[in-house]
Amino acid sequence: MSFEAIALREKTGQTISGNGPITAVLVHGIPASWHDWDLLMPKLVEAGYHPSALDLLGHGDSYKPSDPDSYSADAAYEFLQKWLNSLELRTPLVLVGHSFGGHLSIRYALDNPQKVQALILINPLLSFDQMSIFFRFLLARPALTAAVLDLSPLVLVRLFVWIGSLKIGKFGIRSALSHEELIKMALDYKRSSSNVVYYPRSVSEKLVNYHDVNVPTLLIWGKEDPVLSVAWFKKLCRELPKVTFREISAGHYPHRSNSDEVNEIILEFLKSIST
Repeated sequence: MSFEAIALREKTGQTISGNGPITAVLVHGIPASWHDWDLLMPKLVEAGYHPSALDLLGHGDSYKPSDPDSYSADAAYEFLQKWLNSLELRTPLVLVGHSFGGHLSIRYALDNPQKVQALILINPLLSFDQMSIFFRFLLARPALTAAVLDLSPLVLVRLFVWIGSLKIGKFGIRSALSHEELIKMALDYKRSSSNVVYYPRSVSEKLVNYHDVNVPTLLIWGKEDPVLSVAWFKKLCRELPKVTFREISAGHYPHRSNSDEVNEIILEFLKSIST
């Protein structure tokens, strides 16, 4: 491993499990950490995979630049690329991305088709315009939102996470997440740089051509997502050439709120492409 790769790994929060022949790389959304995948990684190990996950730039235990200009989709993608290169993988990987991590994963699959065996997207962020009016309003003014996050106590951050996890059910509107998951996600917010709120504005469909994503792709979305427009997921299904899609009764975080169901869907998909 090169000195540059070692230096990058030292500045990146990460976890690597199992010793299977195929690496599955898991890429979280905003703001989160590699703990987003705590419920999926053991299942991948049991299935014979070698799961690896990182904290994206500005998140978890990774490097947190102080300059807001460092928080763009291009900067996050470059960070992800360099980290993946540092793994020195010899076989194509499976790439799993949620929300902003889905955007980054699509870009990597487009740029490196020979290095990606399959792509799994969970409620992927495709464009800033895909976000709900409420979240566009908040994130269109990232300097103000970042300042509020810096000053907000954990209980207020938890309220923000709760809003993003709301789901309409038989008994009214409620959070799709357990109390434990709400707390974990709120803590991830506080561990992240507040400047990560600058990321979404720079996400655009102009950066990708979905027709060129020529790898088997699984698209999972929660049909009650209050953050992202579901109509964009349906459009994505029409454009991806090798897509399998599953719509489930969940919000923006189906891998956390409906982990058993999502894990089963993912394992079934991986089994189908390996036979």
